[in-house]
Amino acid sequence: MRQPYILHIDMDCFYAAVEMRDNPEIRDKPVIIGALPGSRGVISACNYEARKFGLHSAMPISRAVKLCPKGIYLRGDMDKYSEESDKIMAILHTFTDTIEQISVDEAYMEVSDLGKLFGTPEQIAVSIKKKIKEELGLTASVGGAPVRFVSKIASDLKKPDGLLIVKAEEVKDLLAPLQISRLPGLGSKGCERLHRLGIRTIGSLRKYPASGLRAAVGDGMAEELFDLANGVGYTEICTEREAKSVSREYTYQRDTNDREKLRKSLLYLTDDVARRLRASDLKARTVQLTWRTIDFNRHSRQKTMDFETNSSDILFQEVEKLFLEHLSPETYVRLIGMGTSNFNGEIESDQLSLFECKSKPDERLSRIDTAKDKIALKHGEDMLKRASFVEKNND
Repeated sequence: MRQPYILHIDMDCFYAAVEMRDNPEIRDKPVIIGALPGSRGVISACNYEARKFGLHSAMPISRAVKLCPKGIYLRGDMDKYSEESDKIMAILHTFTDTIEQISVDEAYMEVSDLGKLFGTPEQIAVSIKKKIKEELGLTASVGGAPVRFVSKIASDLKKPDGLLIVKAEEVKDLLAPLQISRLPGLGSKGCERLHRLGIRTIGSLRKYPASGLRAAVGDGMAEELFDLANGVGYTEICTEREAKSVSREYTYQRDTNDREKLRKSLLYLTDDVARRLRASDLKARTVQLTWRTIDFNRHSRQKTMDFETNSSDILFQEVEKLFLEHLSPETYVRLIGMGTSNFNGEIESDQLSLFECKSKPDERLSRIDTAKDKIALKHGEDMLKRASFVEKNND
């Protein structure tokens, strides 16, 4: 049976971080988002500098001003934060569509099936953090574990800009010294009831006699608490939307305008995207070329075809046309990528219309793609290489 593995991505003091990024002069000052001084509202969010004064979300603004009179108090801009949230989620969707967004700055991802595409959970987490930092100028903390609630705890333990990956055999040791308030669904009243029993850490809860716990909180609650204390919990990810796009990008260590290098990268990325489409029973009508120049500006061009396809060769033909038409030889590139969208949902019949027969992928290409997918699944993606990827022998 496949072992699930979940990443929890949590942006660091998100609202305040966006404001500090856009206004560098306030970066090292206490920044408080929410009601303004003199009103009767509360704090929505604040940065770590403000937290040093004891400020936290939901605190009355009058109390906050007394604790931190020299703070930078901002009303906030939810439209801007929502736009940034969409960009963050778009980055996550370049890895997988098995994502559950639970707030504007927080999401779960199931990554157990992504090893061949993106590496280990830790490598995926590092890539996510790097992309968010490079593309948006923001930091995220990422936790990983086989269980949802443990991944959330892991991301919180290493804030800010943290990373903690927990293996299945490490879960109990991680939980043991933590306060029981870390357990999901256990509010202040629940904690008080357990404190009266002398239970303050998750490890002490695990060791408490089952009969005594049942007598104190009831059979159902006792069973749930014992499960949580032993690292047993939900692993499901509830996706709220179907895949809108499948894409892949590559960032060069050094800027380049080497046309052959760029073309090979594009071919490799297209092969990967096409394989993911076929694995998900998807065909796309739209292809997109993306590149980032040395000034960090991002550019993209796309084309919508008259048909749907998941053929590696046909997708590359279309994205290569965009490459030759829109990316000039003089342009130095920092990042290049290709993407697909405008899906049919599920693969329909491949019967050709009278006017599409010349452009639709033929049966031979389909058989080749299927054979390559089987070999990649059985022996790894590096077993087969295109001729253009094989270094020529100059001897």
